[in-house]
Amino acid sequence: MTDQLGPRGRIAIVVPSTNTSCQPESELLRPRGVSNHIARISIRERPLTSEQAFMEHVQAMRDGMRSAIDQVITCQPTHVIMGVALEAFWGGVAAADELQRELAERAGVGVSMGSTATVAALRRLGARSIAVLTPHQPRGDEQVRRYFEEAGFALPRLIGLKCPSPIQIAHTSERQVIDALRALDGDDVDALVQVGTNLAAVEICAEAERAAELSIERRSQVGGGGRSEKIRTYNFKENRVTDHRIGFTIYRLADTLAGDLQPVVDALAADERSRLLAEGGESGQ
Repeated sequence: MTDQLGPRGRIAIVVPSTNTSCQPESELLRPRGVSNHIARISIRERPLTSEQAFMEHVQAMRDGMRSAIDQVITCQPTHVIMGVALEAFWGGVAAADELQRELAERAGVGVSMGSTATVAALRRLGARSIAVLTPHQPRGDEQVRRYFEEAGFALPRLIGLKCPSPIQIAHTSERQVIDALRALDGDDVDALVQVGTNLAAVEICAEAERAAELSIERRSQVGGGGRSEKIRTYNFKENRVTDHRIGFTIYRLADTLAGDLQPVVDALAADERSRLLAEGGESGQ
């Protein structure tokens, strides 16, 4: 007999016990006739700001993944999604491929991971240069950067939000995500990538894509490719970064390309606040 609520498929999703975003966002993306089934890796909430605590957290995730899969496959899923971020990128492309093969063999069905699935999607889109947003500490960002560069992508910019603990990742505000995406955007990237399954971004990214499509459409109608239409300029000779949308310039090109985009994020946020205040004043007149 066919599963009444999942006639098209039963998807097992493995997430950390501290993750409060992946399950509801998976429901937003769930097609009709597919059912989701959650298994949780038991980890504890604690600060991740020290090297020792961060590595202990990574190890706890690794130790718990297999038992979580053993638990959830008793519902006989048709596919497994690993709703974990760091472990999917750790050690580069070869390590991620080996982990995926091992987990698929253990589950007895296909397994998807954020690393390999993202690369497949980017290649399908023809993207070669990407900018990445993560909630991680610098050690985690190193692994994400390594993975994408080994996979053949240029990665001119990466913003790590340095969320202090697993649960705190889900407390990242919509404004923080939007400001970071704006800071990452530029003529030199083909796609923006968000990493981190507890960083809620499904609806935000969908809105950002719609806004980008409208912007591209407007430029195709009226644009001539002039300097005034560019989003951001990177001048190596002058060590300069200029964001043309808000007229912001900083002479720290090396730091910016290394991932320190906080000054740009702060400037974009300040510009957004000023714009909203101005619009509020006009509406009140």
